[in-house]
Amino acid sequence: MGIEQSCTEKGDFKEKLLYTNMIDIQRRASAGEGFVTYHGGLETNLTLNEIDLDRQGTQQNKPSRTYGGFYLTDETSREWTNQYARQRNGNVHAFLISSKAHVLIIEDNNIDRLSHDQRLDFSKMYDIIKGHDMMGRTQYVLLNKEVVTGIASENIQTI
Repeated sequence: MGIEQSCTEKGDFKEKLLYTNMIDIQRRASAGEGFVTYHGGLETNLTLNEIDLDRQGTQQNKPSRTYGGFYLTDETSREWTNQYARQRNGNVHAFLISSKAHVLIIEDNNIDRLSHDQRLDFSKMYDIIKGHDMMGRTQYVLLNKEVVTGIASENIQTI
């Protein structure tokens, strides 16, 4: 595990196996393979290797603070993802997270502003964090790309 871990030693081969469509992602989740998370505004053909788990946040940072990470939503907050996507390029990506993923659930604090050091510490034992943002919406922070077992994208502006 680890926040700085690369996706795979085989590179493109695994990337091609991950890509599917939204219907397949939902079918696999319903069959117990994992749970679905969403991210809006990514490039259409983005690969898992291109996702920066330590990306610095641009919207919530204050002087001398460096929050960041790769944040996702689930179906309960999907409209938030869609709104975010519409403000950018219209793309919504679904990520199937393995049912074997180690999930840290944080109920009592929001997870909007996790520092690099906090995410690095959590990544030693967990693959993904589930919590809430300041508005109470469910969100996740991906710590380990290896637990992503499927990716799909759609452009919601063309649906």
